[in-house]
Amino acid sequence: MKAGSMTTRTLLDVYATVVASDHAIVRIGGEVDLSTAPILRDILAGLTDGGVCVIEVDLESTTFLDSAGMQVLLASLRRCQYLGGGLTLHNASDIVTRMLHATRLSRLFGVPA
Repeated sequence: MKAGSMTTRTLLDVYATVVASDHAIVRIGGEVDLSTAPILRDILAGLTDGGVCVIEVDLESTTFLDSAGMQVLLASLRRCQYLGGGLTLHNASDIVTRMLHATRLSRLFGVPA
């Protein structure tokens, strides 16, 4: 690496598919933490700014979710609800499910016990 240059490695992959004018499916892979949460925030905000108010988030490939990630999801849920829709979480791994239950956010997102 040359002096002065910098390489960053993102540990997060986010794929958003708009399936109807107001409905999107978002697949999150990797780690959602303090350094990657802004990426997710920007994608979800872009969807709601574009009129999407129903968002399904697939967490099957999410390996880590910290409080910064939960804050992004909660803010997006509130935005979707304000717009008349909602945000649901699906296929959460055991560790992500435990975090959501420990924080009692599982109820808000409809994550089963």
